[in-house]
Amino acid sequence: MWREDWWNAAENGKVAVVRTFIEVGGEGLDEKAGDGYTALIYVAFYGHLEVVTVLVQAGAGVDVAENCGWTPLHIAAMQGHLEVCKYLVEDGKSASVN
Repeated sequence: MWREDWWNAAENGKVAVVRTFIEVGGEGLDEKAGDGYTALIYVAFYGHLEVVTVLVQAGAGVDVAENCGWTPLHIAAMQGHLEVCKYLVEDGKSASVN
């Protein structure tokens, strides 16, 4: 249940909940849902730059792909979240630019 709670908070841009999750251990940052989405992919989809930053700085995989091969960078680009894309490329060091 805890995973669903913090993922829901992440998807809704609630940075404080995500930070608390990380502070209490943050295990499973790259855990995948049934569709292969990680928390970072969901957050990139919704364009929450601050949460993306917190997750990446905590070690979430910027190049972990979902079931169809899309990474957080691909998802952010498809949704038009330019600032998230810039962060993933410049600060997150995403290799999925190719």
